[in-house]
Amino acid sequence: MPVRPVWAPVNAVIAAVQVNVPAECIKYGKFSCCYFLKLFRSESEYHSLIAGNYLMEPARCVLCQKIVPEKQLFQIDGKYMCTACLFDGQDKLPLYPIGYIKNRQSRDSSAFGLEERQQLSHLILFKHQQRFMYKLEEERYLTIIYYLHKRRKNIPSVFRRGWDGKKAGVFASRTPERLSGLAVQDVELVEIKDNIVTVAGLDAIDGSPLLDIKVKIAPGWKICPS
Repeated sequence: MPVRPVWAPVNAVIAAVQVNVPAECIKYGKFSCCYFLKLFRSESEYHSLIAGNYLMEPARCVLCQKIVPEKQLFQIDGKYMCTACLFDGQDKLPLYPIGYIKNRQSRDSSAFGLEERQQLSHLILFKHQQRFMYKLEEERYLTIIYYLHKRRKNIPSVFRRGWDGKKAGVFASRTPERLSGLAVQDVELVEIKDNIVTVAGLDAIDGSPLLDIKVKIAPGWKICPS
């Protein structure tokens, strides 16, 4: 059996220490199959764990040809590309949700559709975010920014858009399969009760992390002089 690197969870790291895996391998989370076979009853058990995603194998980026762990990979058009290549070596930005979205919507089997589409969604803000809602009830239209937490693993770079069938790239569409995982949508404010903001026309699915709320800028809107 060829020796190849494998990435393992904490319990496997602890077990690896017990079978005298070299310290450098443990430090970087890399182990070879010959060590892992000591942890399992058979080679078939090892591969069944890989198939079930209990262990994560690294893959080779098609752009730089480096082998990197799964958490640093995106699958684009069925091929693995690493975050260092896709984002030009930039660090990941920290994002904190201000709440979550509650409705009965979920993704269907199509590329863009929703099951049980609802007119209303509830934006449940965390209790200490309520201080930022002053005068929000006076607005009619809002822009909602949320996280696409259920986007699918493979991201096609070019496809046919859902609303008109035009062949286009991700940036020329409203697909939920996006590298950033960010979604932005204009909605109508229905009501506010305590820390719950009810809006109409939001495509987000149930449980989506809410990132921000902004007032929608109407056409012809001008900044008032200070």
